Amino acid sequence: MFDIKSVAVIGFGCAGFSAARAVRQADPKRVIDIYSDTDEAPYNPMLTTYYVSGKINENTMFPLGDLETIKKELRINILCSTPVKRLRARERVLELDGGAERQYDDIVIATGAGAVIPPIKNLPERGIYTMRTASDARRLERALDGGVKSAVVVGAQMVGIKVVELLVKRGIRTLLCDMEKQMFPVSAYERTAAVIAARLEGKGVEVRLGAAITGVCDVGDCLRASFSDGSAARADLIVFCSGIRPNLAFIDRGELDVGVGIKTDLHMRANVPHIYAAGDCCETLNVLTGENAYIGLWANSAMQGRVAGSNIAGIPDSYQGSLIHNITHYMDTDFISVGDIKADGERVFWRSRGGGWQLEATISDGKIAALNILDNAHVAGPVKNALLHRAAHPEQPISVHARLLLSGSGVPDGIIKKLGGEGA
Repeated sequence: MFDIKSVAVIGFGCAGFSAARAVRQADPKRVIDIYSDTDEAPYNPMLTTYYVSGKINENTMFPLGDLETIKKELRINILCSTPVKRLRARERVLELDGGAERQYDDIVIATGAGAVIPPIKNLPERGIYTMRTASDARRLERALDGGVKSAVVVGAQMVGIKVVELLVKRGIRTLLCDMEKQMFPVSAYERTAAVIAARLEGKGVEVRLGAAITGVCDVGDCLRASFSDGSAARADLIVFCSGIRPNLAFIDRGELDVGVGIKTDLHMRANVPHIYAAGDCCETLNVLTGENAYIGLWANSAMQGRVAGSNIAGIPDSYQGSLIHNITHYMDTDFISVGDIKADGERVFWRSRGGGWQLEATISDGKIAALNILDNAHVAGPVKNALLHRAAHPEQPISVHARLLLSGSGVPDGIIKKLGGEGA
């Protein structure tokens, strides 16, 4: 008689859920224990702003179902509000609060990432918010229902812009600030970023760039924020959207190889046997550079979790690698960024006839290394798929169907050729 194997999944977001489901689909008997630091079902962090803005209801933030349904369908043990205090990776032992220890055959680290607040001393106890978790969304929604008239949003990136949008929709006077000198500093070219900033200002948003927030104090009827350029602003609340950091406080970096996140191979294995990582706590192959990179996206998390779970269950599987891409719609603007805008190469700019949409790209060794697209939502999927195909099959042109999709989206022939459409 064979012993029944066990697997622990630390964290229960999209990656943790996908890992557990993959294990269960391949192995009906394996013991699967989930360790979560909340009592929430898996939620999509990017949907939290949609909830606060009223575009979706609360249940829609939880696209994978409620905890009881998940528990029943996957036949797993979910230990809510049970964070792992320490992982002894080589021993495959979890240390829990109170001194309990549990050992497993395999472990998946899927703890995701948390919002970062800059190291500002003596932050007030009231009026300070972040936007990452379902709990964050509920808390901000309650605050906004209390008659907020002014707000500061810290972080001119994807989450920050969505928070700005929901504030403006409520008629709240809004200041958007960032220590960087442009909008979307990691994903937008300067020319595209300038257009984005001008549009925000045209909607009544005050945009203050190149000014880090250095202090916040409670002045009685509101908060006063100070900035590195010597300026200041008063607001009823401040929302920090200044980035995320992998939740890895419980691991021993002397055991696991960590860059920004836990480094994995394409099987989602860490450098210690039987330890896997998936989702926003790990880094893996960037298909455009061939090097490991930290690219946290919901779709990546789902695929990485599935690959980790399949390999644990004895079904060989590999992750295709990640592609840096951001797609967002806000305040009548569609912005798409693919690849690393810092990559070396020739810069090209193209605007459609009539100025309906624009494209800016970096071409390196005859290939697209990165691009920005403004105001053409239809092109995102075809462009992403073409780049993934080019990375996986560098000598093989994209299909006729793919070329037609790109052409039908308005992409110029010269760009299609650089994307792998040799016949364009």
